[in-house]
Amino acid sequence: MELVNTTFAVQSSLVLEHADLILEKARFAAPATIDSRSICRVRSLSGTDVTNLTLAAVSLGTCLLSDVYNLDKLRFEAGSFPWTPHRFRISRRWPWVLKRAKRRIVAEEAAVRTDSASGADWAPLLQDLTASVGPIDAKDAARVYRQLRKAREDAKDEPNAADFYFGEMEMRRRATPRRSAEGLVLRLYWLTSGYGLRGWRAVGCLAVLMLACATLMNRYGFADPHTWSASLVHVADAATKLIGGSTSDRLTGWGVAIQILVRLSGPVLLGLAILSVRGRTKR
Repeated sequence: MELVNTTFAVQSSLVLEHADLILEKARFAAPATIDSRSICRVRSLSGTDVTNLTLAAVSLGTCLLSDVYNLDKLRFEAGSFPWTPHRFRISRRWPWVLKRAKRRIVAEEAAVRTDSASGADWAPLLQDLTASVGPIDAKDAARVYRQLRKAREDAKDEPNAADFYFGEMEMRRRATPRRSAEGLVLRLYWLTSGYGLRGWRAVGCLAVLMLACATLMNRYGFADPHTWSASLVHVADAATKLIGGSTSDRLTGWGVAIQILVRLSGPVLLGLAILSVRGRTKR
């Protein structure tokens, strides 16, 4: 079904069954709903103002959204978008093996990632696109994710808005030069906590930090001999305190430096873990 240059002047409802919809340069002067009785897809919304549009049980996985007007006003179900491909990814760059987070994605991200080393995983998502896919900038994909995130947040759907936030940050990280300060911050934020949404990463980084610092503290940090278990207790105590001495143990210069590192990094990683839980459970 093709609806090009169509104006919906009054409140309307369109029910699809076994159909693909091309809705280009359309205007909705009154609230309109597009529903589906079977698996139906919106193939194009190019040039359409979606301020008064509601999509229910309709797939947007094969639709580019970068040239849609007022995308943050679109009302839709989170299930309208496909999931990320394959959970595991092998790359030529560090980290070489990575478990890809399961989340909802848009066609723009798939188009951006087809140029990467893992592009073969994303290419199948672009096979059914109606429009030819030219070069799509990661900043445009980030803008699409930002508008969709706002739409879900306005609908009080924080858990599903988190998927679009993750996609937005991924595209921002990809668009930022690697050797810039912002690029370094974004990559550390991704690695340590998955942008505040992957709590297991923060907990894992905290565990690695404590084990490594306990080993260093045991060898170089104390003026008097200590066991490794006592060093681990000292480090764990320091990780929960921002101010004040952890113990009365005498420390070397290296020990003071290690303790400062743990005091700064420990609460940050704990906070990121708590933030990730809140981002996934907030209603």
